[in-house]
Amino acid sequence: MLTNCSSFLCNQQVDPTDEGDLLDYTKEENYKVDCFVGHDMGYHVQQNGKTKKKREMLLRTRWKGFGPEHDTYEPINEKADDECQMVLDYIKNHGDAFLRTYIWKNKQRFPKSFISRFDTQFMV
Repeated sequence: MLTNCSSFLCNQQVDPTDEGDLLDYTKEENYKVDCFVGHDMGYHVQQNGKTKKKREMLLRTRWKGFGPEHDTYEPINEKADDECQMVLDYIKNHGDAFLRTYIWKNKQRFPKSFISRFDTQFMV
C-alpha cells in the first residue's frame, strides 16, 4: 500500500494535461518526486571521479509510485534545482529554524533562482 503524501502539502496541484497514471513510475526514466517527508543532516556520497562523503542537509524523498520503504535521502541543494517550488513548499510547511539557517549559511551551494525566492519568502 502506498502512503499518501497529501499531508505534506508538496504536490497538491494536479496538472490535467499531465500523463499521470499512464506512466510507469517504477521505470528509472520516469522517476518523479511525489513529496518530501522529512529532513536531516547526513552524509551524501558524491561520485565525480572518486567517492567522497560530504555532510549536508538531506531531504527524505518519497517517489511517485513507491511506498515509504523506498524513500531516499537527497541533497536539498540538488532538489532545490530540480524541484524548486516543492522544496519551498516543504520549507514553508515543515521547515524549522535549523533548516532555514542551513540554507542561508550555505546559499552558495544553491541555485541563484532558488535563493532569490527563498529570501523573498523567508528572510523578510
